[in-house]
Amino acid sequence: MSWYTMTGNVIMHATIFGAFMPIIMFIVMGSIRAIKRLLDRSYTNDIYKTKAKTILSYIKKHSGPVFQIQNQYC
Repeated sequence: MSWYTMTGNVIMHATIFGAFMPIIMFIVMGSIRAIKRLLDRSYTNDIYKTKAKTILSYIKKHSGPVFQIQNQYC
């Protein structure tokens, strides 16, 4: 009985962690990207204002993360 109680708690916590961690990481990474964009614009609402010197640096700041499609099909 005690083995089931201890092992059940570990399995339950791992399942909950595995279920909510992708959602939390999505929110955190989205917030970081939004803050970087806001810093690039010098805290203005003008979407055409930027501190980027090149087009490539602008694209890196304003595009999303690289999507690894092979991870979805493994």
